[in-house]
Amino acid sequence: MLYEEVRIKKLKKQRFQIAELEGKQNESDYKATKKAISDGYDFIWQGSLTNEEMRSSADLLIKILGSSSFKD
Repeated sequence: MLYEEVRIKKLKKQRFQIAELEGKQNESDYKATKKAISDGYDFIWQGSLTNEEMRSSADLLIKILGSSSFKD
C-alpha cells in the first residue's frame, strides 16, 4: 500500500483530481465509485464496481477519453 500512497501523493502534486474511496465492495462504495466517475475525477483510488455477474475493486481507475453511460 505504500507504493500506492506515494503514487497518489505524486498525482496530487501534479494537480490531478483524485477520489479516495474505501474499496470495501459494498453498496456505499459502488455508489461512491459511480458518482466519482460521473463527477469526472481523473483518478479513483480503491473504486468498487458490480453488476449481476461479478463485483470487484481496483487499486486505481484512470479516466480516459471516450463515451460511456456515465458521460463523455
